[in-house]
Amino acid sequence: MTAGRAARERGDIGLAILCRGATHGQWQAVPDIVEEGDTLPPIDAMRFDALRDRQALFERVPA
Repeated sequence: MTAGRAARERGDIGLAILCRGATHGQWQAVPDIVEEGDTLPPIDAMRFDALRDRQALFERVPA
């Protein structure tokens, strides 16, 4: 099994980050840093305070 395949089977890491008061530029530094990281599985970062439908986020997280 390849590392990429193993990561896809396990899923990725999702980070919902609360950044109240951060400007767009300040926030953009977060996903830029995450993308530079060399991790398996991959990491997805989202700005929690900017989500319109937070319930949909909770529904996607496995129990």
